Amino acid sequence: MRRRITLFLLVVVFACMLSLISIVSVSAINENCGAKNKRVHQTCANVKYKDLPSEVKYLMKKLNCDVKTGSVYDYGHALDLNGDGNKEYAFCCEESPHGPCGMKIFGKVSGKWKEIFEYMYGFGGDDTPCFGFVVLNDKNEGYYDICVDDEVRGVLKFKGGRYKDFKITK
Repeated sequence: MRRRITLFLLVVVFACMLSLISIVSVSAINENCGAKNKRVHQTCANVKYKDLPSEVKYLMKKLNCDVKTGSVYDYGHALDLNGDGNKEYAFCCEESPHGPCGMKIFGKVSGKWKEIFEYMYGFGGDDTPCFGFVVLNDKNEGYYDICVDDEVRGVLKFKGGRYKDFKITK
């Protein structure tokens, strides 16, 4: 009986520690990034593969994305990253044997759908409702900067038709 209680307590302590680690990592990314753009985050909506524009689906096939309707990784987000009233899409592209998917961001640049960011982990938390990235207030070339929540990569700035990595300067 004593062993069961000890084992139970160890499991509870371990679960609590994991919860604290995830809370600290989500708030740390936000502190490192700066304030999120609340207006842009309000445009964030869940989407499925069937909801994507046909041009985005075509582009995903061309890029050898293997996520389809009904897959465990059939998820993503639509949000307005440049303030033009149209949605850009962050969507799972690569199936993963475990953990988060490999996600890409698709948007229209000069009227044509393009992959505007090549890879990030597709997951989120309370403060990152758009699957692991925080949209910031600063803009470059008409698109809001993004801070990616995968091992604190840094701030992504839009340059030359796509998002590129930049280090956090704080």
